[in-house]
Amino acid sequence: AARGFAGSIGWWMVVVAAILSMLSALQANVLAASQVARTMARDRTLLANLARVNARTGAPVAALQASALAMIAIILMVPDLASAGAAASLIFLLTFTTVHGMAILAHRRLPPEPGAFRAPFFPLPQLLGGTICAALALSQLLTDPGATAVTALWLALGALLYGSLFSGRAEVVDAFAEAHDPELALARGR
Repeated sequence: AARGFAGSIGWWMVVVAAILSMLSALQANVLAASQVARTMARDRTLLANLARVNARTGAPVAALQASALAMIAIILMVPDLASAGAAASLIFLLTFTTVHGMAILAHRRLPPEPGAFRAPFFPLPQLLGGTICAALALSQLLTDPGATAVTALWLALGALLYGSLFSGRAEVVDAFAEAHDPELALARGR
């Protein structure tokens, strides 16, 4: 379409813009992954070394390196990068579906704070968004067996690592957080 509208130069502009957009998204994901790893390490649900930051730059170097190693391992383990990309999309869709459901639960379980923002038409946007995300995830599960396999493997590996290495520490941190924030227990339905 760009070539028909703006000629060869327009087509190349779209290609360059798409590549820059993908590189920007990749950088954002690498930085986000390292911050998640650093926060989990600080909460004692991952290895403590991942929480260290560089004294001069403030960058979580160990977490960045661990994130990069994880990404390289995924690239080497999953020869079909299209399936890996589709699996990432599937995991995001499942996460967004869960977030929509949690927003509804939190709204029902927690008393409204005075002066707090009230979402218009609640819970319609959350129900609609959650349903659409779930439908897209189901469609992807059924139409892309490679992404389904990669997602199942990735989630199983995560569950195995959590259950065998991190659940004990996570439960301690979780109990500590609930003890210091009564609303957290209320939000969880306890």
